[in-house]
Amino acid sequence: MSLQAAGCNPPTATVGKEALSPGESTQVRVGLQVAHTGHVMKTVKLLTNDLYHPIAFLTLQGRIPHDLRVSPDRLRFTHPRERPFSRMIHVSGPPGLTIHATSSARGLFVLRARGPETADDGRTVWRVEIALKPAARVGDLEDELQIHTNHPQRPLLTIPVKGRVVGDLAVTPSAAFFGFLRVGQPAQQEFVIHSRYGSPFAVKSVKSSNATVQTSAPAMRQGQWVVSVAVDTSAVGVVKGSVTVFTDLRGEDQLVVPVYAHVLQ
Repeated sequence: MSLQAAGCNPPTATVGKEALSPGESTQVRVGLQVAHTGHVMKTVKLLTNDLYHPIAFLTLQGRIPHDLRVSPDRLRFTHPRERPFSRMIHVSGPPGLTIHATSSARGLFVLRARGPETADDGRTVWRVEIALKPAARVGDLEDELQIHTNHPQRPLLTIPVKGRVVGDLAVTPSAAFFGFLRVGQPAQQEFVIHSRYGSPFAVKSVKSSNATVQTSAPAMRQGQWVVSVAVDTSAVGVVKGSVTVFTDLRGEDQLVVPVYAHVLQ
């Protein structure tokens, strides 16, 4: 039997015993010099004089981990808007690792690289501090952090970010859902706007999305703002709309409350 290997940086292989008697076995050793990180697959052909199986394929397959590590490699968070948000990302790599620049794709975050430091095992470590800009609005957000390095194989590190910024203001209930109503049946609800953390604010006005949803003027009651919402039940059909509450709190100047009812005969 004999061995064949093809391609650049081919694997090496040795056969313990080439001529085998019936019932005998031997050991084949296959080695590979790793030249890069990532997915690796190499194949060696074992040629024999067997009439039924003249060729046997020996395949080496695996993934070589990068010597550049990022922790954490993605961010998810829920954070109250009125408190400063910051996280730390650690980037470690071979000696001489340098971070050239940092940024976020949508500009929602400020990144500051601090380092380098040398770990006990000789690796170079950078710390990247991430802070959410104060102008970020309430709600869900997505961004991508970008870290530029001098690493030959990973010059750009990307870290996906998904989060939710929870506002100071809360509306209770969060929606005016009336369910099923009869024609002509009175339908009115109140919802309360309050501060979760005691911040001072004022409700300036309210506005309905269509004529089938009516609202009252906002009123202060026991330190909380109260707004009444009613739906028109004069006709059969679905009543669907919203009420927008306008406040003087920066970043939360508009709060939208969905309104729904189904009027039956």
